[in-house]
Amino acid sequence: MQNMWGDSVLTYISTVFLFTKARKSIQYEVKRYPTVETGGILMGVPLSNGNFLVTHATSAGPNAIRKPNTFKKDWCYTLNVLDYLAKRYSVIYLGEWHSHTSNGKPSFKDIIAMKRVAYKNKAPLLLLIVSGDGEKSFYLVSPSFIKPEIKQLLWVEVNNTKDIYSKYQVVA
Repeated sequence: MQNMWGDSVLTYISTVFLFTKARKSIQYEVKRYPTVETGGILMGVPLSNGNFLVTHATSAGPNAIRKPNTFKKDWCYTLNVLDYLAKRYSVIYLGEWHSHTSNGKPSFKDIIAMKRVAYKNKAPLLLLIVSGDGEKSFYLVSPSFIKPEIKQLLWVEVNNTKDIYSKYQVVA
């Protein structure tokens, strides 16, 4: 699978820049539901050199279903928020996040679901898993139908998105 930079998607992606406000949204949601899984979507922009800037992280929505080992987003809420953020901030859907009550690794079910979404969107997508102790692990899921891949990514929290925009170009 080649990306827009002409390199293998999973060997070139280097860093996810997580805006502090997005991290705090995730942290707040996880603290509200410590004994069950919860989650939402990640929005932001793809950057040059295979990096991503995550500027927004949503909740699962008011009608989400949360259980100890699974959750289902409130799709009506999710689509409305996605549309609002895209129009207001010129950001795009970058992937999903959700919590696990124990470890911070994606389950087999998580991987299969994200591979389907990546293939449907024809773009690599981010998956963030937050463990019960608050540890965050980012993964990139390739959109290949024949041999989809998943790779853990480095991530850095940023307080000022202007610093990132000054160092990287937004990739359309």
